[in-house]
Amino acid sequence: MNQQLKYFVLSTQVLPEHIDPNKHLNNIVYLQWMQDVAIAHVKANGVFELTESQGLTWFARKHTIEYLSQGFLGDDIAVVTWVESITKISTFRKYHIYRKSDKTLLCKADTLWVMVNAHRGKPAKIPTELVEIFDKYNNFEIDDIKSLI
Repeated sequence: MNQQLKYFVLSTQVLPEHIDPNKHLNNIVYLQWMQDVAIAHVKANGVFELTESQGLTWFARKHTIEYLSQGFLGDDIAVVTWVESITKISTFRKYHIYRKSDKTLLCKADTLWVMVNAHRGKPAKIPTELVEIFDKYNNFEIDDIKSLI
């Protein structure tokens, strides 16, 4: 099984524009990275093309973010995501954000993503093909991820 499709790891770095007045990684950057890694993941596993071809898209309904430690200028970061569960119209996606140098977990988060008909702006049923893609890759232990950072 392709490990990269069970979860997705995006590598990035804390840049000067990411630093807030407290001299650490600005909280809003975590949210941007969450969106970036989610988009990269659905592009890698074919979900993006499939949703687009069917006139569907994803809207974030709810984000929950727990900040655990600080990130600083120059830190190399691993942003990890996976889909934990799926319903008829939504997915529950989780994220862990690590500092690579010491594998410190900086942030744990999740997002409830809702499938939406892009033309009508209304919730839509997730196509069976998408459910199959997510189901195929959602069986793993989170400890597997930390070993790859």
